[in-house]
Amino acid sequence: MRSSALLLSAVGLWAGCDRAAFAEVIETTRHELKVNGTPRLVVRSDAGSVDVQAGASGAVKVEARRRAGSRDEALALAVSVEQQGGVVTVTFHGDGRSNRSVAFTIEAPPDCKVDVETEGGAVRVDGFSGGARARTSGGSVRASHLSGAITLHTDGGSIGVTDVDGTVDATTDGGSITLSGRLRGANVLKTEGGSISASLPADSHLHVEGATEGGSARNDFNLPVERPTTRDGSAKFRGTIGSGAHGSLTMATEGGSVALRKL
Repeated sequence: MRSSALLLSAVGLWAGCDRAAFAEVIETTRHELKVNGTPRLVVRSDAGSVDVQAGASGAVKVEARRRAGSRDEALALAVSVEQQGGVVTVTFHGDGRSNRSVAFTIEAPPDCKVDVETEGGAVRVDGFSGGARARTSGGSVRASHLSGAITLHTDGGSIGVTDVDGTVDATTDGGSITLSGRLRGANVLKTEGGSISASLPADSHLHVEGATEGGSARNDFNLPVERPTTRDGSAKFRGTIGSGAHGSLTMATEGGSVALRKL
């Protein structure tokens, strides 16, 4: 009986330590900067999601949800919001501890140029006309209602692009890619493991190519699908929709289906 009581006591102590080790506090801080003209927003984060949305002209608003083991630790996290000329820079430099991160929600003028990088967390960019660049080392990327040059990358996650008008370069080391909108210039959708689906207006004018090393390939634009006689699972289609005068679209996956659809 005594040994059982000691064992239960030890388990209780371990459980208490475990709860303390994984305690979590979230503190939110806010910043607002006045901007003129066409600003540029640069975000660099060591850990945490980044959500950038179009807001009112003339201001950049930053909300930082700081996660740590205590209130003091959360407020002491190395978050910086700075402005130099027309560039607003938002940063979080972590110390490598897994229970410390910052989730940013940012509003910027609709014509703002957006450049986001996070070492771990999802990224969403919505509503900008000045183009966007977004990169994460682990998490999904979502981009919507954008125009201009759009560059997206994730080391491990899916990419979703909706209602765009511009040039898209979207790559992932492992995940699906979906896109809808109007394209111009040289567009690339590439994944090392996942499906790709692009939906374009019926009156698009692009040279297109879709290829998979292990899956199906299909399109709504009557382009012939080629399948090798080796039966290795690969398939591809290529050709021109409309006059091809607006640019090109290349879709490539090492394992998954490829589909080109009409909106």
